Amino acid sequence: MTFELTKERCSSEGETENEFDAVVDEFANSTTMHGVLNCHKSRSTNSRWFWICLIIGMIVALTYHIAARVGAYLQHDTTTEIFQDYQTPMSFPAVTVCSFNRIYMDTKDPDVLNATYVINQLISPKMIIHNVLNNITLNVSSVTVLDPELHMTRLLQTRGFDLKKHLAFCAFNYKRCTADDFSKSMSFMGLCHTFITEIHQDVPGSGNGLTINRNIQIHDRGEAPDVNSFGISIPVGRKASIEVRRSDFHIMHKPWGQCEPSREKLKYFSNYTLYNCAQGSRINKNNFSRVLQCYTDAIIKRCGCYLFTQPWAAGFSRECTLHEMQYCANPYFVSLILRKHSSLICRCPVPCKFAEFHTSVSYSAYPNPSTMKYLQVAYNLSSEESSQNYIAFDVYFPRMSYTKYTQSKKIDGSSLISDIGGQLGLWLGMSVITVVEVIQFCARKLSQCRRKRVEK
Repeated sequence: MTFELTKERCSSEGETENEFDAVVDEFANSTTMHGVLNCHKSRSTNSRWFWICLIIGMIVALTYHIAARVGAYLQHDTTTEIFQDYQTPMSFPAVTVCSFNRIYMDTKDPDVLNATYVINQLISPKMIIHNVLNNITLNVSSVTVLDPELHMTRLLQTRGFDLKKHLAFCAFNYKRCTADDFSKSMSFMGLCHTFITEIHQDVPGSGNGLTINRNIQIHDRGEAPDVNSFGISIPVGRKASIEVRRSDFHIMHKPWGQCEPSREKLKYFSNYTLYNCAQGSRINKNNFSRVLQCYTDAIIKRCGCYLFTQPWAAGFSRECTLHEMQYCANPYFVSLILRKHSSLICRCPVPCKFAEFHTSVSYSAYPNPSTMKYLQVAYNLSSEESSQNYIAFDVYFPRMSYTKYTQSKKIDGSSLISDIGGQLGLWLGMSVITVVEVIQFCARKLSQCRRKRVEK
């Protein structure tokens, strides 16, 4: 046995074995480790070798299973808990309303119509890419007939989609709302309006949410709108019934998950989302308007100004004029998209907490006969004009609940310790106290060996 071999190495001729045997006897008789006492007191050689082999086998099995549990822990696997949370009332998402008509002009003046055409060419994502790739230069100076300083934001605010003029009816939970309940925002769709009133829906179903007589986007209140990429288009003469289902996600931090709490601070936004951070590696021709944090900085660094769709940078730079848009900002932006400029990959981690809103849309004819009569009287419109100039939509939660996804560690530190303790107890009947006993025994034997060597 190991104890006898150790004795032969540590003892010299003429020395008694009493001291060595005393330590071994004390450990064998007092330890809570199973099998050691049976091995030590066995008189038969076969019996002793049986216990030695059994203990060695148990140590091998113990080592294997502990290594497997530690390996599983180091895989950093996670589990996801999904449950339905019923809540009344529910916080309503932000609803952003835009119009496909970026500029509203009640004139047939050819100079004004030409200026309107140039503006649409400058701010339409598809036309920007087309013009840059085909080296088409627009006569930006023609826009001076609308704005002498060629300031896009001011131009859209004065000539763009005016919700006060075009909002025939608005209600939330059967209570009237007005254009003052909306905030203005700029996008590639032109001037848009976001329903910002902090409200909650407390009854499920149509009519209990937001009802408006307009292309819209439903998004988180802390996220900048992008109706051009993620909006719902509603044709004239139709009413859209839009069911909204909310999902909340709680993601684990690294190395278990992909979120990084320390990197969730943005320069221009107080609320961290992937869209606000704008991961550059995901930008492509179909998502041209994803131009938030890192792309905002790229445009400012290259052109010394920001695009009119990036108003969050107003305190850090100035807005590009139409000339700067045509000759610098737009071409540079397209080149970043097509070349996938590696230095501008934002590497935005997944948010640790975020909400998603999934929509389901159904359409019906609008206006109905009774509504059409009201429009004809109130606005002096014919039935044809009413059906060709009006739309309506109803946004609502179909039920007072949302789905919550919570990610957690599959094996945490406490579970790992419990697993190791269970393996120690199963194979050798050991506990933390037993481990201390083994360490103490080994320390005494080493001390004894050193003392023998010094004396020798």
